[in-house]
Amino acid sequence: MENLNEILEKFDFRSMSKGQLSFFVGSGISYDSGLPSVNEFIKEILLKMVNQEDAERILKKDIAFEVYMEFLNNESAELLKVYDCGIPNSNHVLMAKLAKQGFLGSIYTTNFDELIEKAMIDEGMVENRDYKVYRTEKDLENSLNDENILKIYKIHGCISNVDSLKHTIKNVANQNNLEIRAKVLEDMLYNDDSLIFMGYSFSDFYDINPIFKKCSNLEKKIAVVNHSKSDVSKKEFLKSYDFHEVFMDTNEFVKTIWELYSENIGGYTDLSFKNNEWKIKIKIWSKNVESRLKNYVISQFLRNVGEWDLSENYSLKALFSENIIERLCALEFYAQKNLKIGKHTQVEKICLGALDHIKLLINELKSQNTDKEVLKHIYAFQLPFYITISTSYLETKRYIEAKPILDKALVVAKNMNNNSEYCILPNYSEYFFRIGYYCHALTINFKLESYYRNSGELYAYIQTLRHVYECYSKLGLEHMGLKYLMDAKNSLVELKDPRTLILEAYINALLLKSDLYFPADINCDEKDPYAKQLLFRNLMFFKRDILKNKLLK
Repeated sequence: MENLNEILEKFDFRSMSKGQLSFFVGSGISYDSGLPSVNEFIKEILLKMVNQEDAERILKKDIAFEVYMEFLNNESAELLKVYDCGIPNSNHVLMAKLAKQGFLGSIYTTNFDELIEKAMIDEGMVENRDYKVYRTEKDLENSLNDENILKIYKIHGCISNVDSLKHTIKNVANQNNLEIRAKVLEDMLYNDDSLIFMGYSFSDFYDINPIFKKCSNLEKKIAVVNHSKSDVSKKEFLKSYDFHEVFMDTNEFVKTIWELYSENIGGYTDLSFKNNEWKIKIKIWSKNVESRLKNYVISQFLRNVGEWDLSENYSLKALFSENIIERLCALEFYAQKNLKIGKHTQVEKICLGALDHIKLLINELKSQNTDKEVLKHIYAFQLPFYITISTSYLETKRYIEAKPILDKALVVAKNMNNNSEYCILPNYSEYFFRIGYYCHALTINFKLESYYRNSGELYAYIQTLRHVYECYSKLGLEHMGLKYLMDAKNSLVELKDPRTLILEAYINALLLKSDLYFPADINCDEKDPYAKQLLFRNLMFFKRDILKNKLLK
């Protein structure tokens, strides 16, 4: 920890060449613009969904903001509109004034709001002439080709494009396409700019912190302005840089920097616009959610973050909700739960009961001239129950019973007209594979492979490539399937998912089993213990004595 004078002396702002100073800013800089910090935002959402005791328990888990937003998914668009308001404060105005005079090289921000851009416009600057903003993942990917212009990197997206923002949030939460942000961040750390962090908590464990750790031991000059001494451990990895930290109010730091450049940018102006408009927006959002799926939404979220007992409590509330949609969601949850623990009789009872209930409900609502959109929504609820019970039938080898269920599911999916058929096609493929219709299974997998590749669903894409290989193998055409299995193995490098180890192990086991492929560099003892276990289970199928000897050493 250093005092302000030490920071000013080491950075020597006045003697910096133009373009040699950059900022990295988080939600803290927009607090005085009437916007919440990330922690405030999340806490307010949780308090509208659960009681205070449960909210505090969840907050202690230190879950990334993107995980919350990704899980809320369809509900998140309204929430994100919180960031579509506010007025630029002194923090934004300082950066805009410094940018106008050419002192800044780049601005990096994890904020969704457009307050920096608004401040630039207020200073008379024109986008794409005086500065360029990279808002989407595609923009970020192309950003390194631009030179000699001030760059504003919206690392996690921008509220001006909600669909793109939700896509970026989804990728960060699922740790997909991280290499796009990695290239930008690595370029930031390797260039010669001095870098100042303001209003940033270093809580981006998935995409930003790992890059700082990877690029350690650089001579990059970094200053971090913290308003409190909490969470110091989150910044331990910065100590390998030319790192300086000062604990003080961000507004005071901004005022000091402003005064250093006052000859160029004019005297300091205190701009602060605190209000609670964002809380009102969350309150309106929560009422809308409460009228639909509040208990179900929170139960699913809690299950995903490992709070099983809390999830069970809210699932039970959903099960006895007055809202029919929420009750159906809860039934689907219990059907899935019983499927995972192998209680197939319970799965059948829940699914068939729910399907009968849906059909009766649809007929009843039709007689009451209910809105078509409501009917469509309830009709669509048949699909997850059909998928779950067909999966149960396939797992218990009840193929004759599985086929009519699959056919009914496909009819529902096609009537929905939104690519829903791709939810049931994997089960169709599995059905044909199990009854020995390998060409039928292969045709379906080709269709799935194209869809998953284009939609960016990497885990499902890799699984499908594996299924293509297995179909070819059953047809005696292993040499044709090997290409797809190799593509699956190569694609695993891009996949950041806790399921990767098991999938990688399975693919390695298939590759090592093949007469047509023998990797010289694989070491099952040291590099791939999961693959070794699978290989031992399948040892009777291996035809190469050299492979057997290697495993048995």
